[in-house]
Amino acid sequence: MSIFGRYFRKTKALAKKIKTKSVYFRQDLYDKKTLKNCKKLIVFFIPQKEEINGGIMSIFSLCKYSRIINPDAATILCTFPGAATYVKNRLFQNDEKIWRFDQAVAYANPDEIILHIPEFVSGVIYSWFSEEQKSFLKAPNRKLQINILNQNILLMPERKFFKDLFLLTKNITQTTAHDSYANQNTCDQFGIPLHHFSVFIEKKHSPRRTFKQKEKIIVFSPDENCYKEKIEKRIREELKNFKIITVKNLTFKKYLDLISRAFCVISFGEGLDGYFCDPLAVESIGISVYNPDFFPSDDFKNLKNVYSSYEEMAEKLPNDIRNLLNNEDEYNLIIEKHKEILSKLYSFESFLNNLRKFYKKEYSFFPKESVH
Repeated sequence: MSIFGRYFRKTKALAKKIKTKSVYFRQDLYDKKTLKNCKKLIVFFIPQKEEINGGIMSIFSLCKYSRIINPDAATILCTFPGAATYVKNRLFQNDEKIWRFDQAVAYANPDEIILHIPEFVSGVIYSWFSEEQKSFLKAPNRKLQINILNQNILLMPERKFFKDLFLLTKNITQTTAHDSYANQNTCDQFGIPLHHFSVFIEKKHSPRRTFKQKEKIIVFSPDENCYKEKIEKRIREELKNFKIITVKNLTFKKYLDLISRAFCVISFGEGLDGYFCDPLAVESIGISVYNPDFFPSDDFKNLKNVYSSYEEMAEKLPNDIRNLLNNEDEYNLIIEKHKEILSKLYSFESFLNNLRKFYKKEYSFFPKESVH
C-alpha cells in the first residue's frame, strides 16, 4: 500500500474515532435522573446507525406509547450493545434520545427490566452483551423479561437460535406486528407466550393531493424483487410518459410528499407494508401482491389494487393504470375500499389497548405445551 493509502486509512479511522467520542459526549450530557430513580426499566433495542423503515418507526412508536402507559418507568431506546451508536434519528419526526445500553447499566438500579429485541438479532444479541451487562441483567432479586419483537415472521429465527437468551431469564415472550401470524400456531411454534401489538405510525400533516393534482409518477419500494425489472420494463414500454422513482435516501417528510404527488406506489416487499398502506394517508393508490404470510384474510384479494402474483401485475398493471387516468371516481373508489378494509385491522385505540394488555401480562396466546 502506498504512503497515501496508509495516510487515508489512518485519517478515516481517526475521523471515525473522533465522531464516536463526540456522540458519546453528547449522550453523556443526557439528564439521567429518570434512569437513576427508576424501579422499572423498559429498553427498546434498535440498530446502531440512523435509518428509516417501517420496522424502525414502529419501534419508536412502541417506545413512545410504552412510556405514556408506564409513567413510573424509565422507557428508553438503546442501540444494540457495542461501540457504534448515535444521538437522534433525524429521518422522521420524533422526540427520542438514543442511549447506549452501558449507560443504563451504569446509572439504573431497577427491580424490573423489560428488554424489547427485534427478531432479526434475537439469535445473536446474547453474544453482544458484555459480562458486566449480563451481570446487570441477572442481578439477584431483579425481574427480567425479554420480549422478541416479531415484526416479520420471515425474519424470526427458530427457537434453537435464540436459546442463549434463556441463560438470562426464563421469562421470554414475543409480540407480533401482523394479524396474519398472531395466532396459536405461531405461539406453539416458538414455545413462548405471544401477544399481538399491531402497528401505529403517526403521519401528522401528511400532504394530500387530489386526483387532478397527481403527477405521472409511479413510485417503487426499494425492496429487492426478481420481478421488479420486468415490471419496470413493461411500464416504460406501455406508459412512456410516466416517470418511475424508487424510494431511496429520503426523510419521511420527503417520502410522504413524493407519494402524495405519485399516481400510485408499488410494494415489492412484504405486501401488507408501508408502501402499500402509506399512500392512503395522502390520497394515492398503493399497489401490492397478495402474500399469505402477511395479509390476514382473503378479503384483500378482492381489492383491485392487489394482484395475485407479480406475473399478473406485470401483465395487467400498465392497462389498469391507463384505465384509471381518466376515471377519477374509480381511482377514489379503490382508495376508499382499501381504507375500509384496513380500518377493520388498524386503529390507534386498539394499538394502545394491546400495548396496555402486554404490560399487564394479559397476553393473546400461551403455548399449549411447555418447551424445554
